[in-house]
Amino acid sequence: LESQGAMADRFHENINFVREVSLKKLTQLKQELESEIYIITMLGDAIVEELERAEQDVQDAWSAYYTMTHRTFDTCTNASPGRKRTFPGSFTPDGISDVWVVEMHYRMSVAYLTTTWEQSSTELSKLFQSMKEVECNRRFRLRELLLVHMQRQERLWCSIPALITPVVKDLMDRPTDIPTVEREVQNHIRSRAGEIKREKDNSDAKEQLVEHEKRKSSVVSNKAKTSKAGKKNAGPGLTCAEELDPNYELVSPLMSDLLLKADVVERKSDKGIIGLWKTTLVIATSDSFLHFFDIPPSSGVRPGSAAEVAFQALVPPIAVPSEDMIKNGKVMCGKSWFEYLIPADSISLKRSTISLNETKGDSIFEVTESVDSQGAAKIFNMKSTRKFSVRLFSNHEMVSWLLALGMAT
Repeated sequence: LESQGAMADRFHENINFVREVSLKKLTQLKQELESEIYIITMLGDAIVEELERAEQDVQDAWSAYYTMTHRTFDTCTNASPGRKRTFPGSFTPDGISDVWVVEMHYRMSVAYLTTTWEQSSTELSKLFQSMKEVECNRRFRLRELLLVHMQRQERLWCSIPALITPVVKDLMDRPTDIPTVEREVQNHIRSRAGEIKREKDNSDAKEQLVEHEKRKSSVVSNKAKTSKAGKKNAGPGLTCAEELDPNYELVSPLMSDLLLKADVVERKSDKGIIGLWKTTLVIATSDSFLHFFDIPPSSGVRPGSAAEVAFQALVPPIAVPSEDMIKNGKVMCGKSWFEYLIPADSISLKRSTISLNETKGDSIFEVTESVDSQGAAKIFNMKSTRKFSVRLFSNHEMVSWLLALGMAT
């Protein structure tokens, strides 16, 4: 920070020099150049305008002279020279139509143009020389200004390494081995934690002092103490709960005492015209319910597989967002993690009948549930039913299931 501050001061000093010296001199040079260029431009325009006017006079004089001589040779008259006649030429002062006068005008216009051109050429040469001097002077002065500016810049840039070198050396001397860095980070964390703890202790002490003053000024002190103790015991959390056994292990839901039987079977609903057999985890509970969990097709679970394996297939893999996932845009979203843990169908065994249908094959039993009707059918107290066929992988398992369902009902 100190090096950055020193560097900023030097840049600020350099900026002031540029603003107060270099920029002012450049502005002055610009104004002088504009003044000189304005004079040169005005002079050049005036010279060119004079030459154009002289050239136009020559053209007009020649036109008048040509017209006069052409008419003189075409008309033979005895008219006296003092007689006034209408003449369309431009050079006919006071209506004079004397050829000599027109010729004299032409000769003088040519002489005027020649003299004007000679003098204009001299002035244009001087003007060109002046322009070169102005440009050379501009370059010399601009060079001096830029030289002073760049020397100042050089001193500025040369002074920066002296400011940066100690910082670079300090950074290079910093430890880079993991144990040292971890130790420093841990010390900072402990220091900050100590500060937070002290702040919290001070805050708690102030709150206790305020509470003590309130209790001291209260009339019913015993009631206040009882209320405070009650609030302390009634607070949220697990303060009143028993200490958890350190050897306690959370077992699988399939080990629950509320579960009677669980197996991977095939089930088919008779709701549609054409029913398809689906691999299903069927669970019977002591509360007289039969739950069907559809197994994801990609799990590879087949009828007869272990119930624990099928249940694990219902639980999706844990995918915690990571840095690579964020960079690759593969953040898990969309379906809930418990999507397959919701039963696809649940049947109340207390409102169901279980039967065997030998026409459908061995190891198959049917569960028919009576369901309360909805809509208009409910008015007439009509009952509807839904039926599921369950196919097991052996007759022995079918008998075991029938006994379990009998216990549930």
